[in-house]
Amino acid sequence: MKKYTIQEIQAALDIVKEAIPGITIPQLNYGTAIGGVAAPEAGATNGATWGTNLSAIPDIVAALVTGILGAWNVTNFNLRSGSSDANSKILLDPTNSQIRIGSTDGDYLTLDGILQAILSSNYVAGVSGFKISPTLIEAENIEARGTLRGTTFAYDLISAIGGQLLVANSSTLAEDMTAADNSTMTIKDDTTFAVNDILLMRAVAVSGVQEEYFRVTDISNAPVYVVTRDLAGSFASGSNPAWKAGTPVVKQGSSNGTDTYSGGWLKLIGEGTNSPYYSVFQRTGVNYNSYVEVCRLGNLNGFLDYTDDIYGIAIGDLNGYLKYDAVNGLVITDPKSFGVAPSSNLRHSNNTEAGITTGAGYEKVREILYKDASGSITINFDLQNLDPNYLGEAKLYVDGVEVAFAQRSSAGSSYGTYSYNVSINTGDLIELYQGSQQANKRARTKNLCLYYDKTPNPIASINNL
Repeated sequence: MKKYTIQEIQAALDIVKEAIPGITIPQLNYGTAIGGVAAPEAGATNGATWGTNLSAIPDIVAALVTGILGAWNVTNFNLRSGSSDANSKILLDPTNSQIRIGSTDGDYLTLDGILQAILSSNYVAGVSGFKISPTLIEAENIEARGTLRGTTFAYDLISAIGGQLLVANSSTLAEDMTAADNSTMTIKDDTTFAVNDILLMRAVAVSGVQEEYFRVTDISNAPVYVVTRDLAGSFASGSNPAWKAGTPVVKQGSSNGTDTYSGGWLKLIGEGTNSPYYSVFQRTGVNYNSYVEVCRLGNLNGFLDYTDDIYGIAIGDLNGYLKYDAVNGLVITDPKSFGVAPSSNLRHSNNTEAGITTGAGYEKVREILYKDASGSITINFDLQNLDPNYLGEAKLYVDGVEVAFAQRSSAGSSYGTYSYNVSINTGDLIELYQGSQQANKRARTKNLCLYYDKTPNPIASINNL
């Protein structure tokens, strides 16, 4: 390793001083170590060499030079913007492979090359601040203007989504849209739309939360799409919302605007009018807003004939549906099966399992509140006698009047089917009792069925009510 004399090093320092006005250059003396660099001992000759730990004059200069370089302070150990490490707004620390942005008397950021991370000064894992690293991004809130992808979601943690969640084919804008009627729509190239797809954007725009429906008319340059804007006619010509890149774009079925339509989607609302509920929507016509809710789980208020906050599940429309809630029980109306006017329905309640009598007498095991049109119906049920040599019995009541009495003499596991034609009115209560006139004899019933004669069509039924 080459060694340098004081004179050689001092000459190099003088060149630096002349080139950079204002920089501090030390005067070298024998017996004095400067910047941690070993100096020759006092009394050494002019030919004495500098320390053996430096291999070239630039290394020695770097170890000795301190001062101001432009707006920067140069020290033996770092480059900083202030007079001290603490008050410097920017600190370059080569020893620790860090860059600090902000002084330590306030909030600051650290770019850590060893950890490959960006951290806020108040970062505490799981508590405060933020951290960005190859294996973790942790912050108070995260907003993704584009696509958010993931392969694993943490188990046993609570996640929350504000607003509405639509589950359908979707993407996000890759470029801003102008307010012009002929503005094209450029989306992220991670999904594909088709001609006549109906698209919806609802987000914060220039005038607050706005909503716009589109129809795709040309896909030849996808992911740049030609669209017909403002299908709802909500905005003046050339004054459509100026949507920003990152805005979600959601498909809501397809329609050519004249005679064909198809598709559906899912919607989840956790807060708002009549919430919470999860719904299935189906497109029913060619207009942008021709769609209906066909299924809801949760708060049923506002769906079918519900006007109160009642929780359950409901499927169908007012012409035929199946619904269940804790207040009304199971409600079914189906003109395709019953062949009766759809203005009313059947409702079944107290659907306990068929019991077993333990003494003389009868117990009620089924009841149905009849809410369909008045007329003649057929009622069937199955009866089993569980004791030999005695009779298992069942009684059928309509509106409190006994209309049928069945006896089953055969004992064992077999059931017999009993059928009765009865006249019934809307609002009548159908009740089925089982038992025996003999003490401690047992009977069991099942499959109480109501049949509607749809002549000349086959008989249809509701089983196991």
